[in-house]
Amino acid sequence: MQKRGRHNLKGKTLFITLIVLIILGIFVYYYINYQKQLGAEQSYNTLGWKLYKEGKYDEAIKEFREYIKRNPKNFFAHTGLGWSLYRKGIYDEAANSFKSAIELNPNSHDPYNGLGWTYYRLKEYNKSIPNFEQATKLAPDYYDPYDGLGWSYYMLMYKQYDTDLDVDNIQKIYLNSINAFRHSIHLKPDNYDSYLGSGMAYHWRERNMPKNTANYTEAIAALKKSIELNPENPIAYNFLGWTYKFENKNKKYTDTPKNFSLSIEMLEKAIEQNPNYADAYIGLGWSYFMSFDMAKAKENFENAIKIDNNNPSAYNGLGWAYYLTNNFSKAAGNFGKAIELAPNYYENYNGLGWVRLKQRRYNESRDLFTKAIKLNPNYDESYEGLGAYYDAVKDYKNAIEAYKKAIGVNPDDLGTARAYYNELGWSYYRLKDNQNAINSFSTMLKQNPDTIMSMIGLSVVNYEIGNMTIADELAKKLSQSKPDFFLKSNRRYIRFANCMKGLVYNAENVHKCGSSL
Repeated sequence: MQKRGRHNLKGKTLFITLIVLIILGIFVYYYINYQKQLGAEQSYNTLGWKLYKEGKYDEAIKEFREYIKRNPKNFFAHTGLGWSLYRKGIYDEAANSFKSAIELNPNSHDPYNGLGWTYYRLKEYNKSIPNFEQATKLAPDYYDPYDGLGWSYYMLMYKQYDTDLDVDNIQKIYLNSINAFRHSIHLKPDNYDSYLGSGMAYHWRERNMPKNTANYTEAIAALKKSIELNPENPIAYNFLGWTYKFENKNKKYTDTPKNFSLSIEMLEKAIEQNPNYADAYIGLGWSYFMSFDMAKAKENFENAIKIDNNNPSAYNGLGWAYYLTNNFSKAAGNFGKAIELAPNYYENYNGLGWVRLKQRRYNESRDLFTKAIKLNPNYDESYEGLGAYYDAVKDYKNAIEAYKKAIGVNPDDLGTARAYYNELGWSYYRLKDNQNAINSFSTMLKQNPDTIMSMIGLSVVNYEIGNMTIADELAKKLSQSKPDFFLKSNRRYIRFANCMKGLVYNAENVHKCGSSL
């Protein structure tokens, strides 16, 4: 009996031991597998990353969050969650995930790159730049953070456009953008996005240069390459159209005739690919405007407004188109709307100033030109407007000072400046300062030998001082001159042309019709 009891006890002990061993084995099995799972989840080769690469971002988010629940220190899961949230546009949460990843592994470029793009989407460019820069340091042979850096510098400058930044600072920021895009292109030569960014940065850099030094060659080459790599590229077509427009606008008088056909072609291509592209319609409007086709200019500015009725640039362009067709009430309405939408943009006040001048509302025109100059002291056209105001109220001394300031904005820009020397010459003539009048008219004619108003002025002054040969030569040349669209809308020229009807173009008749202009 005793032996049987001991035997039973021994059997029970063995049984319990066996059960414990089985339980322990199961635990060890699952623990080892769990650790293997945790280890496997700490890589880029997980289901979460597979779902991310397939574009299944909602499923990827759930998967990565499960990984993080199991292991809050999983760097790869925090990084994957950041990118998945970024793709869904949930930027604040994405930023937090990338920050967590950086804390876990500050030596990986991936979360810095992700955080850079996240801040870029949040338009916090001063924060995106240092993160992209750190990513380039950690992965100097990876193109993407250079691309992001280029776009961040570009948008930083674009965001500050028309602020008080001087030309040197503007050029420095755009150069930073261009250099970053260059590096990206060097690492990935087929990256159309970096060519696009590079072309846009070159475009804006040159637009901020003095007119006589602007060179759009590099902008055009980069934008063409972007289109070559990706033909479905409305933004590139739009910028290429604008670039051709500015390249033609800035041509010197002595260059080949201005031709905006390439600008029109590119902008129409942008609209073909994106019919709701307001900026392309605005560019097309300006291209037709510069081609003197005001009907098509108005049509395209109006199309831009239909798409975006809060776009001040479209109202500004439409204002100028009505101004040049002498519909001053509609011009005033459009410039007024532009001012309402962009109260700190100087060109809108300048446009309305010219309208008020035409309407003989002189004090209003003066105040508007003064406001434009206050907003941008380097805007030559408003100084010209102020000079025209002083001319209209017969204050010729102040008119001369205003025209000199217009010239002084870009004193070396003899090829592309408006006819400030012409206006200066007329103000000197009205003050009976014949020598300075001759000098000013002569300077204008050196820029553009076909400036009709300067030929009239120079003929008139030479007639009065007895230089009849020169006066007659200029009169004969006038008989063969053809006024352009803009001159045909000039009141003084209209008076002169009406006076000369039926008269022979000689020094005496030119003086008769021109001396009172």
